[in-house]
Amino acid sequence: MKITKIKSMFVAVLLAITMLFACFVFVPGAANADDEGFNEFPDMSEVDTFYYFTDSAEYKNFFDGYGLSYHMFYYQPGDTSVAQNYFGYLEYLNNNGFFSEIQDAKVIIEVSTGLLYGNNGNEIENNVIDYNDLLEGIFYDLKSSNCTNMFICSTDECWFSHYSGFLDYVDIHINTDILSVFTYNLLRVVFEDYNLPGSTFIIDADFSNGILNGVENTWFLRWYFFPCLRLLLVREDNNFDISLSNAEIINEYRLKIYCHSAEDGDTYYQLQSYHEHDGAYEMQLVPVLTEMIFQSNNEDMFLVEGFYPKPGSNDTWLDHMIEYFEEYGQEPANIFIYGDPILPVIISPSPLPINSAIASTGNIPYIISMFLTDNDLTEFNSYDGRCIISYKDIPDGDGWLEQLDALPEESELNEYFEKPEEYLVC
Repeated sequence: MKITKIKSMFVAVLLAITMLFACFVFVPGAANADDEGFNEFPDMSEVDTFYYFTDSAEYKNFFDGYGLSYHMFYYQPGDTSVAQNYFGYLEYLNNNGFFSEIQDAKVIIEVSTGLLYGNNGNEIENNVIDYNDLLEGIFYDLKSSNCTNMFICSTDECWFSHYSGFLDYVDIHINTDILSVFTYNLLRVVFEDYNLPGSTFIIDADFSNGILNGVENTWFLRWYFFPCLRLLLVREDNNFDISLSNAEIINEYRLKIYCHSAEDGDTYYQLQSYHEHDGAYEMQLVPVLTEMIFQSNNEDMFLVEGFYPKPGSNDTWLDHMIEYFEEYGQEPANIFIYGDPILPVIISPSPLPINSAIASTGNIPYIISMFLTDNDLTEFNSYDGRCIISYKDIPDGDGWLEQLDALPEESELNEYFEKPEEYLVC
């Protein structure tokens, strides 16, 4: 079977999509989520002035497009004039009594940099326990002042489910973390449908970004792959020892993980664990050429690509890897694709197994419009969260994507997220 015919499946519509979105501008009323049966945007001409706290200004253009009146408090990452990070900025405002002075208003607090790490995404400047205390105080004051509160967060609630008391004072929680759902489910599929021990993961350059500076500086591995792997093993493997380091997990489960370096062409870096004289396992990165991966004695091999397709290119990493599989007479056990929200994956029938997810926040402006106009929000209660109304736009993905449930109270994994630095040093 000529598996290179997958190439035409992926790139046939790329140019047309690129041209379409290159000229995209926000048009009021044009962001309806027809696929979910949402109605037209409500009339927002009578919306009162509201408050918008953000570290990304994600919805500023939407608000401006409708000519809405609002007070925006935007913390730009790297601005240390008032605080070292976004939560420091919120704390500064809170300590100066700002939130307690807001009365009878709509308030949107957006956290796009995550609750488990600082604004640079590498250094742990705080942790979710402290964030919970700060946010609980803020939202409590707002609710006590008859405010209606929206919280938009880019960290899946699973990761802070035991430190989420602040959500009791939130009217609607919109969660935008699809990547955690994608990563956990790709590992779940490998565990349930294949054989996790001995598996080989070949990860593209987007998800391997930072690998030359070590695993601890590789954002996807540090904040998604290994946490999701631990979560899966805690839930599915009764013999899993939570105290294992990432290096020990790789050794224990005989995992082969290859990370592509865009800077080094056909070079990959394999995560290998080695035994120190004191008995501990340490992580090392071993450079290998692509052909060496296929010359190794591999069991099930899985391709993991992020942000597909690459804008402006018809020759992708995925196509390149498929050609290697053909050259060595092999096939990937499965291909996992995380689709770009601007250039979505369009998949035709394929001879290869593919699991894809498309990240999208396209429904959120509509939900915000309903929030600002005092409409009933119960139709947006789409997943099991602590907030009375919890919304997450989990892609259909042909049914393979399952929600990440809250961690059980007795889970030892709670300690992992309380002190992630103890486990993330590879």
